[in-house]
Amino acid sequence: MKKIIIGSLISILLISTVYILWYTFPAEHAKTFQGVSYQLGNEAEAETVEIHINGVLQRSLNGQRTFEGTIDVEGEELPVPKDARSVVINFLEHGRGDIVYTWIENGKPHTYSYGSVFINKNLSKVTILKGDWTLADGLMIAAPARNRTEAAEISNELMKKYLDGRALK
Repeated sequence: MKKIIIGSLISILLISTVYILWYTFPAEHAKTFQGVSYQLGNEAEAETVEIHINGVLQRSLNGQRTFEGTIDVEGEELPVPKDARSVVINFLEHGRGDIVYTWIENGKPHTYSYGSVFINKNLSKVTILKGDWTLADGLMIAAPARNRTEAAEISNELMKKYLDGRALK
């Protein structure tokens, strides 16, 4: 009887350890998306863009996700040195993470806030809120999308908790 109890405890401990390692193990991603950049409140404002995401997405035991790597929107020039384009993004409870670049130049610290990002669990969908975003006229990027309608659908899906019942148009 004692051997059965000890064997069961060891099995439970082993299964728990494997699950924790699987759950928190960092997943590497190198993805290129075709997406759409658009402005809320302006149906005519939409253009196709290519987004490159390269980095590691990891979950903590409490479920908080962290991305470390680069997010580049092709054709956009950032006021950030090329060697400082790696970011660490901590996703908050509503799924939002801030894209903030930090670097030191000539002994002085600098920061540049690009905006916020929402991703799904396996990083197959992404939406970015650019700059000083507002619900009325904010600039958005969503992928994968072929047109503004698909982009708005992805943004609404990923931002559902954040928008609290409101919808992007």
